[in-house]
Amino acid sequence: MEKKAGNNLATELQENDIVAKSWAHLNELLYVGNSNKDTNRFRSNFAFRGLSNKKFDLSTSLMRLGGDYKIQEQRLLRDFKKYTNFQGSDWELLAIAQHHGLPTRLLDWTYSPYVALHFATAEVSQTNTDGVIWCIDYIKANELIHDDLKNILLIMEADAFTVEMLDKAAGSLEDFNKKFGTQKFVICFEPPSLDDRIVNQFGLFSMTSQANLKLDSLLIQHPELYHRIIIPAHLNWEVRDKLDQANITERVLFSGLDGLSQWLKRRYSPRELKMTGGKTFEAIDDAIKEIDIKLAELKLQPEKISFGAIVKVVELAIERGVPIYNHGSPQGCAQVYLYAARRLLAIMIAHPTRNLDPIKEMLNRAVSDEGADSLAWGLRRVFDSILQQFSHECK
Repeated sequence: MEKKAGNNLATELQENDIVAKSWAHLNELLYVGNSNKDTNRFRSNFAFRGLSNKKFDLSTSLMRLGGDYKIQEQRLLRDFKKYTNFQGSDWELLAIAQHHGLPTRLLDWTYSPYVALHFATAEVSQTNTDGVIWCIDYIKANELIHDDLKNILLIMEADAFTVEMLDKAAGSLEDFNKKFGTQKFVICFEPPSLDDRIVNQFGLFSMTSQANLKLDSLLIQHPELYHRIIIPAHLNWEVRDKLDQANITERVLFSGLDGLSQWLKRRYSPRELKMTGGKTFEAIDDAIKEIDIKLAELKLQPEKISFGAIVKVVELAIERGVPIYNHGSPQGCAQVYLYAARRLLAIMIAHPTRNLDPIKEMLNRAVSDEGADSLAWGLRRVFDSILQQFSHECK
């Protein structure tokens, strides 16, 4: 069923978001829908793509390069073929070019949810940011493709293409554009086993039917094709360490000295990134000042305050509190959370919009918890409850 994409891409994407609550819950989400009734096996219809920041979109490297995508694509592949003296098909060329970093319309995906989870948590600099796993039903996506492409999959009894199958469908990328470029769809194809890296990452590529077709926009029009699993920042280190224990590391996924070096660098990176003493107090002070500004905006509103403004205060408190917690100061995080929660609740009581008793009870329970860590988590649950109640009101 097709849905028309609106103007706010990020907001519409969030409609298919599921937030992981714990390591166990995350595993459940990654393997949901793995039961295949036709084969009586536990095999998924999803391909996965992990990103370290949930705000990152699905722009291709070709799009990030800029210019006229179609012309740029032709020039890049022409010169890549010329300078490498490559003799294979256009589809092999495209796969090799993507694998070695040339801007293309392809995106990297994996059949392995844990490999995707690795890429979502490998950047130490992003550990204070919510990560994301994009999950696309590449089998259901085949319902959108051209009949000629469907027939090839049917004959080959396959769900994803190979470079040989694409070569049968269209002898070149130019032919593909001419035959199928008037339709909007995405296909997934498996690259040749060029090296251990592709094999170990269990990789495949997505390719849109048009060089300028953004996959995010296509998925919003067909929400049944995808969902996103959000990895909250507070889970990042637990997820990362457990992946390391399962040997899902750069040393395995990027075989050779480069992968080994990346793994060792991350392995010995300190969790607490030196926000202690004065820097912690400075971060708390800055957070409270920002929250005060948002609260002042709320107070200036008419009798009925906006749900969106409430949500923004809560999101700001979480955004500023999480890094302080992750940098080793649960007490500082709790201080920021408590400051925001008490003042926000006072404003909400002065401008009643609904029954606030459940939120007040949760806040009282949180404050009664012993220890900074318990207080921080109790207050976070208060914020999550507010977000759950008010977020849908401001869409």
